[in-house]
Amino acid sequence: MLRKLLFLLLAILSFPSWISGQGIKTILIEGTPAIDGNGVFGRDLSGNTFDKVVINESGQAAFTGRMRETAGGFFDQQGLFLYEPETDEVLQIARMGQKAPGTVGNFLSFEGGTTLVKPFLALNDSGQIAMYATATGDVNFPNMTGAGPYLFSKEAIINIAMEDGADPRNLGTFNLFSSIGLANNGQMAFFGRVEIDSNNIPFGMFITDSADNSLKNILMKGDALPNSTDTWEAIDHRGINNNGYVVIMADDSDGDTGEQQMQDLWIASKDSLERLVNDGDLAPGGNGVFQQITFADINDSNEIVFTAKLAETSSGTIDDFGIFLSDEEGIHRIAQAGATPGTGADLSIFGTPRMNNNGQIALRARSGNFGGLFLLSKNAAKLLVNHGDSAPGSGTFNFTSSTQFSQLWINDPGQILFRAGLAGVFDGTNNGAYVVDSDGILNQVVRIGQALEGSTVEEFDIVGAGSLNDAGIGYGNQRPMNNEGQVVFLAELADGRDGIFIWTAPPPPPPDPEIDSISVDVNDVVVSLDTGIGATYQLRRRDTLNAGDWQSEGSPADGTGNNIELRHPNALPTDRQFYDVLITLPES
Repeated sequence: MLRKLLFLLLAILSFPSWISGQGIKTILIEGTPAIDGNGVFGRDLSGNTFDKVVINESGQAAFTGRMRETAGGFFDQQGLFLYEPETDEVLQIARMGQKAPGTVGNFLSFEGGTTLVKPFLALNDSGQIAMYATATGDVNFPNMTGAGPYLFSKEAIINIAMEDGADPRNLGTFNLFSSIGLANNGQMAFFGRVEIDSNNIPFGMFITDSADNSLKNILMKGDALPNSTDTWEAIDHRGINNNGYVVIMADDSDGDTGEQQMQDLWIASKDSLERLVNDGDLAPGGNGVFQQITFADINDSNEIVFTAKLAETSSGTIDDFGIFLSDEEGIHRIAQAGATPGTGADLSIFGTPRMNNNGQIALRARSGNFGGLFLLSKNAAKLLVNHGDSAPGSGTFNFTSSTQFSQLWINDPGQILFRAGLAGVFDGTNNGAYVVDSDGILNQVVRIGQALEGSTVEEFDIVGAGSLNDAGIGYGNQRPMNNEGQVVFLAELADGRDGIFIWTAPPPPPPDPEIDSISVDVNDVVVSLDTGIGATYQLRRRDTLNAGDWQSEGSPADGTGNNIELRHPNALPTDRQFYDVLITLPES
């Protein structure tokens, strides 16, 4: 019979070393044989082996890649690829020299647009890829016979539109494409320039129908605005959400030529067009009127965060810029230079905000000479990382300029990915990418000088978290990070190789062990306790408190995030036992 039971809990945690490179998986690296056996991944002259990799919610990653030592030389050296995590393999989706549907020729390149150098693409959660491609009919006479947006997948390649093809309204023929976005249902949104005649080549906004991929023109420069005689003068869009809506910044003909560009904010679908902000509207808070829309980002609830330059403010250039939110209730001020509620500081310079589907906004801003990273919403503001805070590994964050703290990304759980420069580091490792959660917990993703693949990282590139000129700064489904906290990035190593890598956030530490109960079930001792997801729990015991080896009892149990029971079978009869629980986190 159990006369006395003493339970002693020792929480022994086994934490992985995320700074030293654990948690990073190599997807593909220069020198690997081509997927179809024709050549090896690598560069013949200059540029990158891989470019503009993006990720979706299942962990698939899409990217372009170049190959050398190929049978066709220049004419088969580039391809479009998809990493499939279920089978842990890279699939070739399309390649130069392959027949291009919708044309009489073969694929000649996979590019960001017909006049852009850097490729960029969008990947939705169905594994579809939207990207521009060019094609030619004869490799000896590379005159374009097809150039335009395509919808790629493992199952099919669909041509959406082509240069020299008729536009949906039969105004003329397409001349150029740019700024692609892709929704999860396969809808695409992009700009197209239509040549009506040699003196009239306007830009227009186009959206496909998800059912049959038919194309609709929702507006064109020179068209009349809804219920107005004013016309569209300039347009810019920032993506399509998963409900088929796009956010548009635009000029119209209601003012004189001296006004700022992109004065108005609109939301549109293939069936609707609505103006949300007009230049001259009074800004929320009453300090100024809207003069220019400078950036906008839309989520799946049709909420739009945007930045705007203001006129007629109380302090002139000191408070003439702000960040605002449009939702079903109207327009709200999130932050304004010199008067930012909730942060405890007057912010003077703002960066580009990003918003998730829960209405949380990631923002980099400066107060005086220094900057920080903020998490904002309609009703709250929180400083997560400040200039001078310690960075994982070594050094402190240097947020003195936009070059030291560039773009960022936020996922739906509120994790923020950002790139930042570091101070107090003198070994060349003074720049890195990091993820911080809403509680301020920081993890390093990748850092210059970090050991990787038997070499060290010389440079890295993350879509949307690097240069402001990168593609992916607001176009639909161009994500560097998913809701699981996976970050996909490109890295150039010191030995000259390029590679594609996926970093996975370490699991959060389990909650402090808290025993709910200790009980006896027939002859078993049963311990009930709360657990964390990703950890394993092993009940152990010994006969004396301060001596002897711990012996495992029962099988280890995986944490569920809820309460579990650990059992010592056939513990009775016994005089006295001491117990602990070994808590172990995964290594990657």
